[in-house]
Amino acid sequence: MNAPPPHPCDLSELWERIDRATDEPTRSPLERCALRLGVPEHLTRLCAAMPALRRSWWGGAALLVLLTVALARWSNSPSAPLPFLALVPALSALAVAAVAGPRFDPAYVWLAVSPRGGFRTVLLRAAAVQALGLPLGAVAAAGLPLPFPHLFGWLVPSLMLTAVCLALSSRMDAARAVALTLTAWAGWLVVGHQPELPAGTRLLLPAAQLAMAAVTLLAVGALIALRDGFDGLDRPRRTATGRTA
Repeated sequence: MNAPPPHPCDLSELWERIDRATDEPTRSPLERCALRLGVPEHLTRLCAAMPALRRSWWGGAALLVLLTVALARWSNSPSAPLPFLALVPALSALAVAAVAGPRFDPAYVWLAVSPRGGFRTVLLRAAAVQALGLPLGAVAAAGLPLPFPHLFGWLVPSLMLTAVCLALSSRMDAARAVALTLTAWAGWLVVGHQPELPAGTRLLLPAAQLAMAAVTLLAVGALIALRDGFDGLDRPRRTATGRTA
């Protein structure tokens, strides 16, 4: 016995389901989570395209952070937590390179057509990176052999390096901005090294934390003043050979 022909309504519904399945983009777990929290879809897509939000980036960053925590736990040196306190802020600055520059992020061209403006888009993407990076640092810091107040000694440096790197990126290539920021950070760690202090650094002293907070505020002020550097893609940029594009 021949089967009855499919009803036209059933065929229409089937084609609609096929169209939806082929037209809808594949969403990462992070995108689905953001959408469930009420984040608008266009903002979710804008942030999800960043290399700094890919699982490979965060998997590598988490592995490095856990290794520094393990080193601090298993080493008998009082300076053992210092690599963690140095690494977590540096990762915040490195993530900025994928937020504020076209060298590592092909989706950076969206800034040219974004109705929100380049400055607001960069801030949004930087906030998305920090929203993942700061909890990672907080969870990992709980395993450090340090007194409770010192467990948050990485927080102000992370915000400082992010703000400084963003401010520099408004007037130069993001990779160069990150290199300058991390060079200054390494110099400060060397100057501030003092073995008899907790974690072997003056980084955790209240005066040092206040100084870094002041630098953060100055960098935020400079970022706001130089925000036009992120609007559009017509500002001069350095190519890979070092010449102005």
